Amino acid sequence: MLKAVIFDLDGTLYNKNAIKTNILFRNISHLLMLFSLLDIRNKISGVDFYTKDKFQAHLFNEMEKRTHKKATSIQSWYFHEFYPGFVNLLRKKYQTSEDITNILQVLRKQSVRTAVLSDYLFARERIEAISLDSALFDIIASNEEYGVLKPSTRPLVDIAFRLGVRQEQVMVIGDREDTDGRGARMANMHFCNIKKNRRQCLSWRYLDSLSMRQ
Repeated sequence: MLKAVIFDLDGTLYNKNAIKTNILFRNISHLLMLFSLLDIRNKISGVDFYTKDKFQAHLFNEMEKRTHKKATSIQSWYFHEFYPGFVNLLRKKYQTSEDITNILQVLRKQSVRTAVLSDYLFARERIEAISLDSALFDIIASNEEYGVLKPSTRPLVDIAFRLGVRQEQVMVIGDREDTDGRGARMANMHFCNIKKNRRQCLSWRYLDSLSMRQ
């Protein structure tokens, strides 16, 4: 039976239209650091550093080489400007939809465990910024906290273990085939692409049909 659903955050729990442009304007005085951050994260996608500290040490070291800025300045921007700005941006311009809240409430009533797994930090703060009740999730986690970005299977497998369900009993709902979808399939989990079929992904009838087929 389907026992748990793991949601991606950005692009899944809210529509992230123009998010990159908005983040760019919020970091207009730090474009070199922003572009370095995004490019490095893209290059190390799926590379397992095993811990958050090792992941961030590599990230900041590579950013230091590219930007020629001190590591302390990079870390200060990362934790005190980039992420707080990200949260504030979501609070001002992005909100979750009613159907997201509805399906989460139905899942809870049906005793289906729920989790969020985002590539970025401050996941709980970003969930609350889009006016979504974080109490609707049993686990809220970031791949960066695990020391590896999507499409690694390790965070997915660990979340399934923490939820007390088998991997084949989990549905992953995300907006990207190359990260969310690939990770889910490698972890032997179901995957539903919300960008391609939102109605199906957020339909309890569809999720319940998977339970009946298991």
